[in-house]
Amino acid sequence: MTMLANLVLETASSPGVGDFVLNGAAADRRAFSQAFPSGGRVFYFADDGTQAEWGVGTLTIANPCTLARSRVMGNTFGGSDPVRFSGGVQVYNETPAEFLALLDEDGRLLVDSVTVSREVLVPSVGDWKTAQAVGAAEADGRYLRSAGDQQIVSSPVTFNNGLSATGGISNWASDSVPNAVSISAQFLAKSGPLQETSSPTTFGNGLTSSKNTYLSSVSPLPGASDITINAGLRMGASVLYLNNLASDGSTDLKVAVNLRLGSSVLYVNRMQLDGAGPRTIAGDTNVTDQWSFAQSPKVSGTPVALTSDLPMDSTKKLVEFQVANVATQQRINFTEGFRNPPRVWLTAVGASGNYQVITVIPSEVDVGGFTTHNFSSVTMPYLNVLAIGDR
Repeated sequence: MTMLANLVLETASSPGVGDFVLNGAAADRRAFSQAFPSGGRVFYFADDGTQAEWGVGTLTIANPCTLARSRVMGNTFGGSDPVRFSGGVQVYNETPAEFLALLDEDGRLLVDSVTVSREVLVPSVGDWKTAQAVGAAEADGRYLRSAGDQQIVSSPVTFNNGLSATGGISNWASDSVPNAVSISAQFLAKSGPLQETSSPTTFGNGLTSSKNTYLSSVSPLPGASDITINAGLRMGASVLYLNNLASDGSTDLKVAVNLRLGSSVLYVNRMQLDGAGPRTIAGDTNVTDQWSFAQSPKVSGTPVALTSDLPMDSTKKLVEFQVANVATQQRINFTEGFRNPPRVWLTAVGASGNYQVITVIPSEVDVGGFTTHNFSSVTMPYLNVLAIGDR
């Protein structure tokens, strides 16, 4: 890089057309060796009062220091040859006009070419149809990166950030035979928000996307009745809504892993065992509706009675218990209560196995118990009670 510094001025004595042998800085000025490194390329002007030249020199710091005339940009004779200086000459660091950027009267900056080593900030584009500079952020948000020359592929094309086409991508040789789709452009503008197409988009070699693909409806191709998915369909955390689920080519629909319904409801009209062995329901099971069992079920290995196995109506219950040391006019409470006063049967066991007669008056039976009556004041060792009534 050609260098420039402030207040750099030295003198040289009779350099002719050779290198300037620098004598040192003039009063209140700096030497080239104070401002630049050895080997540095610097702008220079050389002037003896009657003739001058300007250009780019190469500084060598030594004793004495020299400035080689590496590139003469111009001189006062209208050429670009080194001027022959036969006496004293001033050599100073200044920028030649050829290296200055000029601001025109209409505000335009005129340069032959620009090489930028750091960032250049440009304003946002006001009109994309005019010759304006485009900033990196706007270019990245508006254009697709070019892939080079036009390519022909025989396998599916992958668009990592999706592909959007407002009018579809389709090239048909006839009414039924599709040709390959060809897109060729130096820049492709991004579509921005999600686009909708008014006609079907045909991808002759398939469509592959590693990002989300949003569809409002999926239908089979003309002439086909089904949509075939060649690999597993993974929903992730999303929901799959189905009106009908049927097996493909077999009699059964198989679930390869456990089916977890969460807080949703599974509606089943029939459950049938797949192979031999018991049907097992793990954990607590709440049955809120009527179930029909072809065979008697078991709970923890114990058979469960059906309503048809009960000796009485399923709305009734039977309570049986024994009371010790029963006297006449004694209140006996049922071990379980009834919804309405039940029917009661009593059997008294007397001393030495003698049976005594103890009665109960129906009107004295309530939902919680009854009062005994016997024909003697003897206390009965045991009283067997059997009661049947509404649950």
